[in-house]
Amino acid sequence: MVRNEEKYLQRCLASIKDTAAEIIVVDTGSTDKTVEIAKQFTDKVYVIRWRDDFSKARNFALDKVSGDWVLFLDGDEELDRQCIPALLAKINHGDAEGYLIKVLNYYETGGRVEISPDVIFRLFRHNRKYRYSGAIHEQICDSILAVNPDAKINIAEDICIIHYGYLKEEIEAKNKAERNTRLLEKAVKKNPNNLLDRFHLGVEYFRVARLDQALEEFLFVLDKVNLQAIYVPKLMRYITKCYYLLGNLQEALRFIDNSWIKNFPDCGDLYYLRGTVCRELGLYTEAYDSFKKCLSVPTQPAYYGNQYCHYKDKIYHQLGELAEYFMDKETALDYYIKTLRENPRAIHSLARIISILRPKNNPEYTMQALNSVFDLSDPVLQVDLGRIFFRERAYPLAVQCCDTAMSLGVESAQIHLIKGLSLLRTKQYVSAIQELNLIPPENDFYSVAQGNLFIHYWLMKKNRKAATCLKNIKAAGTNPALAEVLEILREGRQVGPEDLKNPKESVLPMVNELLENLIESGELDSLEDAWACFERLFDRRPARLLGDLFFKYERYDQAELEYRQLMEEDSADPQVLYRLGKSCWAQNNLAEAEKHLYKALQAGCNSPQVNWELARLYQDMALKTLEDGLQKYPENTEMLKLQQKIKDNLIEV
Repeated sequence: MVRNEEKYLQRCLASIKDTAAEIIVVDTGSTDKTVEIAKQFTDKVYVIRWRDDFSKARNFALDKVSGDWVLFLDGDEELDRQCIPALLAKINHGDAEGYLIKVLNYYETGGRVEISPDVIFRLFRHNRKYRYSGAIHEQICDSILAVNPDAKINIAEDICIIHYGYLKEEIEAKNKAERNTRLLEKAVKKNPNNLLDRFHLGVEYFRVARLDQALEEFLFVLDKVNLQAIYVPKLMRYITKCYYLLGNLQEALRFIDNSWIKNFPDCGDLYYLRGTVCRELGLYTEAYDSFKKCLSVPTQPAYYGNQYCHYKDKIYHQLGELAEYFMDKETALDYYIKTLRENPRAIHSLARIISILRPKNNPEYTMQALNSVFDLSDPVLQVDLGRIFFRERAYPLAVQCCDTAMSLGVESAQIHLIKGLSLLRTKQYVSAIQELNLIPPENDFYSVAQGNLFIHYWLMKKNRKAATCLKNIKAAGTNPALAEVLEILREGRQVGPEDLKNPKESVLPMVNELLENLIESGELDSLEDAWACFERLFDRRPARLLGDLFFKYERYDQAELEYRQLMEEDSADPQVLYRLGKSCWAQNNLAEAEKHLYKALQAGCNSPQVNWELARLYQDMALKTLEDGLQKYPENTEMLKLQQKIKDNLIEV
């Protein structure tokens, strides 16, 4: 049964043309080449009027069947040809009246296509008394059992259909969600106690983020359904996801532990979602255990409809982040490497590996370590590495990766931007300017490049060249807020919200980026000049923003000043206390560092990292105390031994 399936229909019919004794195509009003394609495979093509009832269309098709067995496919599906021997074996030698067969649903999520297995009743013996019922998500099993109460219905996971209709573009193109919701609401209104219709209505609500309505339908079904029903594991997952997405994490965890685990203790998705919920609740040990349990579940039946536990890369990444939280960096690295072996494009795991290696401080070791584990010859990977190294402020390595990518034949505006900005940060101005000027005006990165060149020329007091960059940004027209900020800076005007041409909410992020650029460059006098221009846009001095920027770029004396100002307003902010303590520590003010870090711990910043760092701080304090003692008593061998013992066992932070 088809409608406007020209994209997939040829693949669908080709998958069964050498197996089926007859092919029957029922078209419900196509306006594309669907009918023309169908006639290339069969002369049994029928065009009927669509009456908002899938069962009527399917039963029309059944009326045209002459064979002994029926296999139903939709136009956006295909039969996996490797399963044809199993299909023929069931037809020729099986004793069942019909089969639930495996379907692999293709979804698009997070920029990649994923697969979720399920089972669906599509293969059965032909009997003219067997009829479909239900306007949508139509069923025929009830009819088969009514005609033949002793009929055997089996699951055949060795027969597989591949379904493309859940890809986002297909759902949008066909308005499936809107159509399905309309038909299901009509069906539920007619028969409120049809649990399967209400389950499917909940699914449609869920797909369009009508979560409260979805949860209401799912809970209604759960209250009345036989827990042996084949869709119950999926029902459990949907209920959990509704609670989670609605922000009701405690209820999600309670439901998992009291209902889902009780009935389906071997379900892999259960443990993945439990790990996710526990992590957000701050139950990190339970989250860690749940993700590890997810890796060890047995082979999952298709009717569980799992969406998460099949993707080990996601599980490994979660475990890697939790290992990092517990300060176990070796285990974290192992999990991130496993992630990349499962999915070489898991750039988020590569970024975490690089962050742990500290490429800014250890560039040679970082590259040696990466080369010992990965094949870095892929030019696309070099671009990813360049972007990650830039974010880690390992600018020479970022330039090296961009050069490698270009030597391997890859050239893009992004590469020129990464390389140009890295060269600017390392004060290789001539090369940086050449690189950034290679980005054409029509490219999305053009305004970013010209904005950075403007700031460089403004700092160098080259006003004419700065004006040219500003003119270029205005001409491109892609970032008017940036153009306004730079124009104000160039003119040295002091502005308030009433003076702006663009909305304040679009201007402030540009101002924040400008301040960050100046702080990273160490141009503190110019920072004050810029602040004078934009101070009136803020209700008060953004001490938190400035403190965090000074802290990020290791200007700890300035960070301390900003954080101390914040302390006058709120002496209990755990993150401010933590960063103030770290800033004091970096300046070797150990007593002040200990005071603020301990207060941060007491105020709720009680992650293993803070405990870990406090332990190291106490080591530094002990070493300082011993050093002072040895200045007075240089011959004290016991103090010398203790000093060396601590040095040999310093905690890495």
